[in-house]
Amino acid sequence: VCKHWRIVAYLTHSLWSSIDLSSIADLEKPLQSQKTTKQILKQPRFMNGAIKQLKLGNIQFSPNIVKKIIKICNNVESLSLIDCNRINTKSLKYIFKFATN
Repeated sequence: VCKHWRIVAYLTHSLWSSIDLSSIADLEKPLQSQKTTKQILKQPRFMNGAIKQLKLGNIQFSPNIVKKIIKICNNVESLSLIDCNRINTKSLKYIFKFATN
């Protein structure tokens, strides 16, 4: 891809409205998966409510990471947590509380 289209793709936030991060899950290194997810979502193209659909399947999140992701992705309309085994009641309460505000 030429430099021009790379810049266009990077700056067109609507292209990044649906993000599937389930492929970065590393069951042997769950902390690395959490760190990678957080780094990806902090990129400018994902900020300012650009993400509408977020799939986090198979990533083993701690409750603190869930809070950080929800703060970064503050405009999500659809959140998939399939096979996120470490999501506990506390995390779910936080997600539901944030979703209803």
